[in-house]
Amino acid sequence: MRHAEKPFGSHGPLLAFRIAARFFVGVAPVDIVHLYIPSFAGGGAERIFVRLANHFAGSGLRTRFIVNRRHGPLQDLLSDKVELVELSARRSRNALGRLTQFLRREKPGLVVVGLTFNNLTALLACLLSRSSAKLVICERNQLSFVLAQSNPLRRLAVHGLIRLLYPRAHAVTAVSGGVAKDVARIAGIPLSEITVIPNPPPDEQDIASARAAAPPHPWFAEQGPVIVAIGRLVRQKRYDILIEALAQVRQTKPARLIILGEGPEQAALTALAQTRGVADTVHFTGFAMNRLDYLVRADLYVLSSEYEGFPNALIEAIACLVPVVSTDCAGEGPREILGPSLEHALVPVNDPAALAERMVAELQAPVAAEALEAIARRYSLQSAADHYLRLAT
Repeated sequence: MRHAEKPFGSHGPLLAFRIAARFFVGVAPVDIVHLYIPSFAGGGAERIFVRLANHFAGSGLRTRFIVNRRHGPLQDLLSDKVELVELSARRSRNALGRLTQFLRREKPGLVVVGLTFNNLTALLACLLSRSSAKLVICERNQLSFVLAQSNPLRRLAVHGLIRLLYPRAHAVTAVSGGVAKDVARIAGIPLSEITVIPNPPPDEQDIASARAAAPPHPWFAEQGPVIVAIGRLVRQKRYDILIEALAQVRQTKPARLIILGEGPEQAALTALAQTRGVADTVHFTGFAMNRLDYLVRADLYVLSSEYEGFPNALIEAIACLVPVVSTDCAGEGPREILGPSLEHALVPVNDPAALAERMVAELQAPVAAEALEAIARRYSLQSAADHYLRLAT
């Protein structure tokens, strides 16, 4: 277990928040924040939770990071100031008993929870332990698509649990307005009671470090545009559509594609690239911890997903001042990020011809850096952290 160096903090923006909470809102300040996520897997939710934990702890607030299993590449990013609590459970449902015991024993005040099945586990544990913890649950993707991936019986059971338990949370958050509307409909919660907290872009110092690092791939030192995509190799990301689009793009541009991520579809995608004659111009890196090193050197970032809540990699690319193309997918995350100023960068889902046409257009006439900077400035880690703390009052 890791221990915070300054358990109750004495400086920074969080101190101002605690003073305001005590004297102006009339509530007790938050002295310990707990964050609960299944593991340190390399997904967007896990990455954001690690960043939030490091931010809270770095601001002087005692922070505990609860995981079902201490597994995954992102654990190396967790600050030594954060206390790590492992429940030693393989899945969220297996963690129910141990989380119940933890809540009963530790009596936490604020617990921020992420991902659907983890949310349900935490809500059940609160009921079983009769905990008075203020549970803030976070939905990071389209609940309707999460449910659609289950068999009918499991889908019915999970849907029933969501409708039963989500209204019992102290607060429900979503990463985008589209996700919030989906949660409201499925969980039976008024939309006005769901708080939208977008994911923050990377820190400027991390981007600067990425620019100073050695190029992570030899293609960045060669002629021709390099396109980057990031995400697990699963159907949701529709990399098959992106590979089809690349084949069309290469009829006019000598572009190459680097895909950062791992997953069950790699063999099928590799075969598709071979069939379309682009095998030598598509590279799968596997999971990449240093994704910013790729983004800062990319000529274009492309998101080809069927649905996205608030895609971290898209806002990361924008913060790195990289032109982007994205599908106008369910969840509305890309549309909300790009806004009216970059609406032209959106294309229909599952349309390789439209995707290829927009990719060529962006490569020929990239968007101005000022437009990308304006979007990135709308979001920050400080703002997201403050939102979660305000929900505890």
